[in-house]
Amino acid sequence: MGCQNAKSSQKEDCEDEKELGDFLTVEEIEVIRHTWAIVKQDIPGTGMFMFTRGFWHDDL
Repeated sequence: MGCQNAKSSQKEDCEDEKELGDFLTVEEIEVIRHTWAIVKQDIPGTGMFMFTRGFWHDDL
């Protein structure tokens, strides 16, 4: 994912980086792509809400 933008001296660190498809189904990726138009309208508000509701858990 992020390796394409890495400097050549950092590329060896990216060899173990996983692809999005290693974690999400094709359907889940499509849902994220379709909802991005809404999220990007208000990154600080909607983006933070989506991140905290989807990924931030006090029990972790």
